[in-house]
Amino acid sequence: MSHRDGVLEANIKTTDVKETLSQAARKHKVSLEDISFTIHQCSEARRSGNHLYREYLIDIFTKGLYPVVLKYHIQQRVKDGRKEAYLHIDDASEIDLSIATPLEVLTEIKKILAYEGVIFGIIADELLYEIAVQVYKASKENQPLCPEPYLVARGQAPKSSELPGPTLYHFDHQGGVAKGRTAGETFLVREGELLVTEPVIRDSSLFITPNGSIVLPGNLPPVVFTETSSGIRREESADEIRYFAESAGYLSIENGVLTLRSSAKPTPGARHEVLEQEQTPASTPEPPPVDTPEPQTATVEKPQAIAEEHAAPTPAARKAEIDMRKLSDAQKTLLKVKKLFSLFEGLTNEGLLQVTSEARIIRYKKFDIVFEQGSAGKEIYFIINGVVDVMVGTRHDIGNLERYIDHFTASRLTQGSFFGEMAPITGEKRSARCVCSSNEAVLLCFKVTDHITPQNAMQMAILYQNFVKALAAKLKSSNEAIAQS
Repeated sequence: MSHRDGVLEANIKTTDVKETLSQAARKHKVSLEDISFTIHQCSEARRSGNHLYREYLIDIFTKGLYPVVLKYHIQQRVKDGRKEAYLHIDDASEIDLSIATPLEVLTEIKKILAYEGVIFGIIADELLYEIAVQVYKASKENQPLCPEPYLVARGQAPKSSELPGPTLYHFDHQGGVAKGRTAGETFLVREGELLVTEPVIRDSSLFITPNGSIVLPGNLPPVVFTETSSGIRREESADEIRYFAESAGYLSIENGVLTLRSSAKPTPGARHEVLEQEQTPASTPEPPPVDTPEPQTATVEKPQAIAEEHAAPTPAARKAEIDMRKLSDAQKTLLKVKKLFSLFEGLTNEGLLQVTSEARIIRYKKFDIVFEQGSAGKEIYFIINGVVDVMVGTRHDIGNLERYIDHFTASRLTQGSFFGEMAPITGEKRSARCVCSSNEAVLLCFKVTDHITPQNAMQMAILYQNFVKALAAKLKSSNEAIAQS
C-alpha cells in the first residue's frame, strides 16, 4: 500500500493519541517507533465523569528526516498537595540547527504532552516557548539540554476541605440507585415531582492530576447519570441542582441518561424514545431551548462588527429561521460573516451552505501554528477574535524532504480577516505559515466542497467567478508592490 508524502491517515479525531498511533501502527503493519503525527487542532479540557480529556485532530505519517527529534521522559511529583508534571529532555535528542527554530522545538514539546496524556494545568504557551528557546540555545552551544527537569503542568489540590452532601434520589425509596444499582429499574413518578437533588461541587474542591484524573472530595460516589432526557426540568442554585418531572411517567436510568417515558417499556428499535411533553401549567415556566454545539466547536461571543440586522420575516424567511435551528453555532457564524468575504459575493445563505462544509469554531493559544508553509489544506479561516501572523520562509530541500527556514512576518491579520483561501481553490500547498500571535485567537474554519452536483452547480459557478476576481486583485496588488520597490 502506498501513501502520498508518507501520510498513513489524515484528519483523525482522538482523545487518546498514544492508543490511536498504536492502532495505526498495527493497521498499516509498521513499527510504532517509525510513525509520528502532527496536531491540527486541540480542544479545551472537557469533563466526562471523573476524568478530563481533550479532543485532538491529527495526521499520522511515517517518519522521515525531521529537524527536531526529542528523546524524553515525563516525571510526576507531589508538591504542596498536588501533582506536577516535569519534562526531562535527554542529551541524545537531535536538533538540526541548520533548519530548526525554537518554534519547531515548541511543536515537539506540545506533541509530547499530547502523546503522554498531559492535559490539565499545562503552563502558559509563553513559558513552554521559553523552554523551547532554552533547549534550542543549549543545543546550539553544545550544552546539556536539560540541566533540571522542566515543569510543564501543575495539577490542582482542593482549596476547600468542606464536604458537600450526598446526591439524593427521591424517587428511589429502597436506596438502590445511590449504590449504583440502576439496570432494569423503572419508577413511576408524578407531574412536578422532585426527582434528584445533587450538591454543587465547586471545581476548587476537586483534586485533579495533570493527566486529568478527578478525585471527588471525601471520595464521594459519582452521580449515576450524566445527561437527562426531555420531560425533565433542571434548576440550579448556588448550592444544589434539582431535577423535576414535567409530566407523569416512568423513570429509568439508561446508559447514564436519566430518562422519562410515557410507557414502562421502550418500543423495539427506539430505545431512547422519550415521553412527549404535555402542556406545562402557567405556574411552571417552560425552559428556553438550548442549542448544543458540535463536539469540536466552542461557543463564542460574536463580534458586534459582524452582527446581522433582522428584517420583518417573509414566509420564506420564516422557513429559513426554522432551518437555522438545525445549524451548528459555526454554520450560523459563517452565514453572519458572509457579507464580509468577497469570495461569497452573490451567494444566498442556502447556496453558501451548499458549497461549504465542516464549519467549526477553533480556539488557538499564543504560538499555536494554524497551518505550516508547504502543507496541504482545504480549510479557509475567518478571525472572530485575536491576531494571526502570516510568516514566509525560504524553501530548503533535504533529499525528498521539503522544509522552510528563516521565516519573516509578511503580514499581521486581525479580527474580521479571512486567510487560507488560495490553497483550497488552486489545490496548491500553503504558501505561508500562519501562527497565533495574540494570547488567544478564535477562528471560524470551514471547507469549500469539491463535489459539484446539479443542486450546487450555480452556486459553485458564482464561487469560482469570485475566486478569479480575488486572484486578479492579488496579482494586481503584487505587481504594484513590485513596481514601487
